[in-house]
Amino acid sequence: DASRTVGLVELDSGTMLAGLRRSENDRTSIIRSEDAFASFDWIPVDTEKPRQNVTCFGYWGGDDIWAGVGFEASGKVYHSADEGRTWQQQADFPEARDLMDFFRQDDTIFVMASGISTLFASSDGGAEWAEARQFWSKGFLGQSLEITWRGKPLWLITATDQRVKPVRHVILISDDPKGEWYEWIELGRDQTGGASNLAQLSTRTLVVCTGNHAAQGRAYTLLISE
Repeated sequence: DASRTVGLVELDSGTMLAGLRRSENDRTSIIRSEDAFASFDWIPVDTEKPRQNVTCFGYWGGDDIWAGVGFEASGKVYHSADEGRTWQQQADFPEARDLMDFFRQDDTIFVMASGISTLFASSDGGAEWAEARQFWSKGFLGQSLEITWRGKPLWLITATDQRVKPVRHVILISDDPKGEWYEWIELGRDQTGGASNLAQLSTRTLVVCTGNHAAQGRAYTLLISE
């Protein structure tokens, strides 16, 4: 059921993994396909803990894949080194329920928790994770993206300021994820919904989507100056 998928990632081999929410097999699960979902295997990420959503993936090539799990229990990170066939839990964050996205700076892996607007970080391949650091206290987070501007790496995160009505959809920016994050652009305002998907279509073009089940979806196109 495609309406139940959340995160999606394609590996170097062409294998594709899709996270599931409220999986029908009552397990925290993904679907894994080697033929663009003409056929697929239904793989439990965890066979013992209560069912949760697989919300996002972290993948930067090679054998290592990370999966973020959340909803209806604490946020968790799982790791696979065999193209998603088997998974091992690496972290459990009792204070975080919704893990939204992974990103990386050099050898440090970050995972974002939405509701408390925090980052967890690991510099040893996910074996140990630093305590949560709240870096934005106004609302919820969406997705992250690394871009290069004038030869310099920058990190972006979509976010929604819930303190005001209409809510504010913004993009946060940082040149050092361990340091300060700043509001870069206000996309627009709406009665509800959140800033979520973020994609780079070309060197100068970004697209951000907002909305949820209770708000009309919108797409914003951003052109970055030279």
